[in-house]
Amino acid sequence: MKFECKKCGNVLTKEVVSNPVNIELNQSDGVDLLPKGFTVNNSGWGNEQWVINLCDNKNMVRTDDPSRLNGCCGADGCDGMNLVCNNCSNYVATERSDCWMPWHIILSNEETSKNT
Repeated sequence: MKFECKKCGNVLTKEVVSNPVNIELNQSDGVDLLPKGFTVNNSGWGNEQWVINLCDNKNMVRTDDPSRLNGCCGADGCDGMNLVCNNCSNYVATERSDCWMPWHIILSNEETSKNT
């Protein structure tokens, strides 16, 4: 499956697979939370949000709003969505890539849709 921007239809992610077997999430700091090419739907993070590896980002870029780009080594995502669609600039996801957390992207359910 791929995820698209609900506002303009731009494909935001590479092809990812929702693994029917539980993927073991790596909770260590400074490493990928899940392997490339996979997605998980985690209701524990609010509204059953889809999570992808940073490398599966295709058409999302960081916002130019510095108030949403806090972090010392990357983006911590603590100040709201920080990734926008590179086509229409709609906020679509939150990158979490700082040194003190596992790295991943959380896609917004309100602003993205699955294309299977």
